[in-house]
Parts: sequence; C-alpha cells; structure tokens
Amino acid sequence: MRAHIFIDAETARLRSYGSASRGSTNIVKLELEVSDPYQLGDLLAQLGRFRQDQASPAKPATRRRPAPAQQLLLAPPESDQ
Repeated sequence: MRAHIFIDAETARLRSYGSASRGSTNIVKLELEVSDPYQLGDLLAQLGRFRQDQASPAKPATRRRPAPAQQLLLAPPESDQ
C-alpha cells in the first residue's frame, strides 16, 4: 500500500511552503496551522506511519518448507515371559 497524508482543509491552513535542492535531492517544506487538537494528533499519527512505511519497506513473503517429519523412536516392548 502506498503511504499518503490526508490534510483536512476545514481544520488545517497552509501558512507557507517552500523547496530546497541539493544535487539530486529535493526537499519540500510545508507549514500548517491546525485549529483542532484531534486533527493535529491525527496528522502527526499519519506522518509517523508515513515515516515508518518508508523506513521498513514491505518484504515479499517467502515460502518456508515444512520441516521433515521426525520419527518417534520407542524402545521395543518388554516381554513378560
């Protein structure tokens, strides 16, 4: 799944934005004013998940072979003779 960030236009206002470039790296900076504390918390949680998704990309599942069945070794039955 692609990481994304949702910004509610009713509770967040874009104060400023800008960009900077160094070589082949480009950085975009956003400054948001958030009026609702719950929306602020949600936005920060989204940013945390966004960073986490980028830090550990999903690895494709690998198939594991089942371990070979182990034989149960029992002592021969004792005779009552």
